[in-house]
Amino acid sequence: MKIFISAAEPSGDLIAAEVMQCCPKETRFIGIGGVEMAKHGLQSLFPMEELSVMGFLEVIPRAIKILRRIKETADYIIKEQPDAVLTVDAYSFHSRMAKHLRKLGYTGKLHHYVPPAVWAWKEGRAKSLAQLYDRVYCIFPFEPPYFLRHGIQADFVGHPAAFRERETDSHFYDKHDLDSTPILLLLPGSRVQEINKLLPVFIQAAKQIQQQTPVQVVIPTLPHLEPLIQQYCQSEQFVATVLTTTEDRFQSFKQAKGAIAASGTVAMELALNQVPTVIGYKTSAVTYWIARRFANVKYATVLNIIAGREIIPEFLQDRCSPENLAQAALSFFENPYQVQDIINITEQLKSPLGLKPQEIVAQHIL
Repeated sequence: MKIFISAAEPSGDLIAAEVMQCCPKETRFIGIGGVEMAKHGLQSLFPMEELSVMGFLEVIPRAIKILRRIKETADYIIKEQPDAVLTVDAYSFHSRMAKHLRKLGYTGKLHHYVPPAVWAWKEGRAKSLAQLYDRVYCIFPFEPPYFLRHGIQADFVGHPAAFRERETDSHFYDKHDLDSTPILLLLPGSRVQEINKLLPVFIQAAKQIQQQTPVQVVIPTLPHLEPLIQQYCQSEQFVATVLTTTEDRFQSFKQAKGAIAASGTVAMELALNQVPTVIGYKTSAVTYWIARRFANVKYATVLNIIAGREIIPEFLQDRCSPENLAQAALSFFENPYQVQDIINITEQLKSPLGLKPQEIVAQHIL
């Protein structure tokens, strides 16, 4: 069996790799992916990082190249004629690719895992997805009705991060020359544009925290982003341990006492590991204005949206300041943090079948 599988950003790369792991060993994979999918034998059609861009204004300089990659991807699928196509997240890229593919006359099965947040944005995306895909796999229990009403099969399979159980590595501290001081994580995103906007603010917030309570800083990131992060740390004369592997990333989640993180998938991963977190995010003024104009929700963090209130502090745009982030994060180290609200919500995100969501997706495709 030959499956085309595609991810366009690091979180999708990990999810897609987990689906690949649940398929028979003799399955041949082709497609687009990053370091995690490469571990399972995928040779990416082109570097996934070319597609890792977010924001309305930010995508303009790369639009021509991305459009060329859309055409290249669709042409490649027509040539290879895989038994199935699975796209993961990154709806802006994948929907355009699927549309081009259908225009070329492709009649094979198209599956999409981690659909766009139509409940937060325009529901029209659910209709357009239904016109292109054969099946969609939802990560939140309230999502399927948005797609079912447009005639596409939609299944709630559970959140992919809810089943990533890992044993605690007792050698984690020694391995990275860490002492017994509480760990503060800084997670400024997986895109260069996010790091440029957020990391200087996060570093200043961490410095303010360190002035009031002893913490050591750990920054989990991707290998290709490490030089940029080290550059910021050196220019700020800031000491931090930078981690670049997926295993070290999740081990740091198990060890941390608090985190300052960009809005996105990482907020859910931290919540599932019961790490107290402050969310900070900045983007261009134009992108933020458009987002606020069309969003149907009050919050940026999914857990806050589900709860209907701010259970995880979030500071966006001008409110994303070192002072605000530091003040909110200090409470994690000075007072016990109540995680019951987060536990109650994350329990709802587990698969109703008791299986790993990635395994359910793999079974359906096979």
